[in-house]
Amino acid sequence: MKEVAICHIIGGGMSGLATAFFLKKYCSAMYTVIYEANQHLGGRAFSQYDEAWDANLNNSLHTIFNTDRFMSSFVDENEWRHNMFFINMQDMSGSSSIKDNFDIICKKICQTPNEKIAVSIKNSLSQSFEKKSFNTLKFCASCSNFTQKVINVLAPYADEIHCSCKLNKIISRKQHITSLYFGNRKVKLGTNDKVVFALNNFSAGEFLDINKLKYNCSVNISYYTSQTIFLPQGVSFVGLREGVADWLVASPNILSAQVYDYNKQFTTSDKLALHVWDEISRIRGVNSAFMPSYRLEINEQASLKMTENNNSLRPDNAITEYDNAFICGDWTMKNSPCTLEVAVASGKRAVKTMLKS
Repeated sequence: MKEVAICHIIGGGMSGLATAFFLKKYCSAMYTVIYEANQHLGGRAFSQYDEAWDANLNNSLHTIFNTDRFMSSFVDENEWRHNMFFINMQDMSGSSSIKDNFDIICKKICQTPNEKIAVSIKNSLSQSFEKKSFNTLKFCASCSNFTQKVINVLAPYADEIHCSCKLNKIISRKQHITSLYFGNRKVKLGTNDKVVFALNNFSAGEFLDINKLKYNCSVNISYYTSQTIFLPQGVSFVGLREGVADWLVASPNILSAQVYDYNKQFTTSDKLALHVWDEISRIRGVNSAFMPSYRLEINEQASLKMTENNNSLRPDNAITEYDNAFICGDWTMKNSPCTLEVAVASGKRAVKTMLKS
């Protein structure tokens, strides 16, 4: 009886799920198994239920643009937004011109100060956005239901999924992985089995010979309000210049703020949340008597620093030192920003590289 080839995908984030998706598309005969260390799929992109608020909250603010070929398929037509507003917190001047404030959008996508973003990555972003004129650009921010709309749709493309299953050792012979160890559980690889490491740079570095990259720390704050808060010009998206917060997104009963490249200038979470709420109040032109209930999450490894040096250390391809193992993840795509769309593209590249081998 012919042995069925298995692809062992280490990591159930967007790149790992994309790997399973594209394997089913290009090689449906291969059996796919995802091993995820956390109790949930999605990696850095997932949502969970908040019992006190009776609402689903994303772990971060995930923005999809209509320039994203794959991710845009998860957005319903009525969820797209056409208008943004940009405010300079120094003089409170505002503008609705996306073209004139493209640097703020670049900072949002790269989570890196605009002047530090590698030239090749800026060029990649410009080319992507030029395919759609600024007048036809659309955006969607998923603030509450990313797991339901995206993760749960992609998960069935894997034949097996094992959560709370953390890889802690690999056994190899002559640059060929023969066994994977998840705690006390040993998974022996068949002759034609493959392994795809869909891990972040830190975790992948425990098993592979790769460069160690630098990451930004970011903060996501969600404020719960009894009534919907309206931002200037009635828009859902507001980009800030010279503020502590970098981006605001309004949705029914929840206002989300994101702080990129956070340098921990506030001693407590309460002080940070209060300062950002004061910025929101200034933007709205109101004097808030109190700060509403909030949820704050600090992510020490939120996104790769998009600097020239960091970008130069990223992989050029999906191959590893092992002939039956490959890598994917947004950090593996040199000259591209670390977005959901790029994470998906990395999974597709890993599958195509694997099938060619």
